[in-house]
Amino acid sequence: MEVEDVLRVNQKITLVVPEGRNAGSYPSRVEDIGLDAVVVAAPTHKGAVLRLVQGDAVRIQVVRQDGVYKLDTAVEAVIMYPFPMLQLARPVEIVRDQRRRYVRVDVSLPARYRCLDRRGRKRLVPHKGTVTNVSGGGALIVTWQSRPDLEVGSEVDVELELPCGKVSAKGVVVRMSVERTEAGRVQQVAVEFKDIDERQRDILARYVLQRQLELRRKGLL
Repeated sequence: MEVEDVLRVNQKITLVVPEGRNAGSYPSRVEDIGLDAVVVAAPTHKGAVLRLVQGDAVRIQVVRQDGVYKLDTAVEAVIMYPFPMLQLARPVEIVRDQRRRYVRVDVSLPARYRCLDRRGRKRLVPHKGTVTNVSGGGALIVTWQSRPDLEVGSEVDVELELPCGKVSAKGVVVRMSVERTEAGRVQQVAVEFKDIDERQRDILARYVLQRQLELRRKGLL
């Protein structure tokens, strides 16, 4: 497998710094792919460009439907013009982690979902809810709007409002439950994503990764 089989120019990626004071995972983008090097946008943290230097080990990570691709490399040069970029040594080994289970994190995100008819068409009225945990493979939606037309096996169109933008996916309801609280009936709807654009899944996977780091820093994970 070649680098070009995994990466493309303008592709959004996650740049992982495995150790040191800059250890962490950061969103980035592929700017150029050459015979000897890969150029990516220099990642930022808290509004400032991350201070990496020649020789720092980094990993390019890409989430796709068939797994997570990891390309270990190192910084060859820091480019400042026309904007901050990193020239990385062309990776010689590509590892694919064929994950069947996705990391799930607790969140509190607004969501909308619509039932689909047998032809996959959206119904007109969307239902509102709150996503309480999410992964690259699905989401758990909590809603006060108990829907009699929704059942296990129902196909739905889900729109999640992430801090970095909206993500849409088609899925199927795999589990449902109703809990009675002092405020009324709460319905929990577990949705497994069946059809999601690769770029949308990338956005979702990066958000989940960032959320993981945030929870770990707070000692909640």
